Amino acid sequence: MNRTVTARTRRLTLAVAVTVALATGATACGGTTKSDTQKEGAKTAAVGTADPDAALKKDLTVAFLPKQVNNPYFTTADAAGKKALQELGSSYKEAGTSSGTDTSGQVSYVNTLTQQQVDAIAVSAQDPGALCTALKQAMKNGVSVVTYDSDTKTDCRNVFVSQASAEDLGRSQVRLLAKQIGNKGEIAILSAAQTATNQNTWIDYMK
Repeated sequence: MNRTVTARTRRLTLAVAVTVALATGATACGGTTKSDTQKEGAKTAAVGTADPDAALKKDLTVAFLPKQVNNPYFTTADAAGKKALQELGSSYKEAGTSSGTDTSGQVSYVNTLTQQQVDAIAVSAQDPGALCTALKQAMKNGVSVVTYDSDTKTDCRNVFVSQASAEDLGRSQVRLLAKQIGNKGEIAILSAAQTATNQNTWIDYMK
């Protein structure tokens, strides 16, 4: 199967999963850090689930706060989120920074969305801890918080939705690189952002 098509399908599935998690009131899933992943393996019973028979909430206002607006990855994911929300009878809005490393900008948007009294925020966090104060305040004000793609600390959101296994991604990248260089030589890892939870976890597994 074409890798581009597969990746696009995963992004669409991710967006729909985020939306369904919000609409059904799903409880916490595991995080993106390596320690979170290991804990999940040891405590699979702790992973939360949504009741498939629960009535879907409607007339929600859900804000998507990607790591970076106008990034093709998030454009695809968020567009599918918008479509899913429309089908579920709820409203979509997007907010975010043009830079993938503007953490203070993400914090500002969380505060603004909380003040606007949105029902839920779906956020791909630029930093696992920097958004916590703002997100906790949002939850205190009744806003449901879902992280996707890149997680925060577990107590800073209601649920995390991942499009793939962090371990599988990290190990697959090494296998692909090894194949390209004939299984010999050195490789350099260049991350998009030093504080990106998901990318740092991939790197841990790559090492």
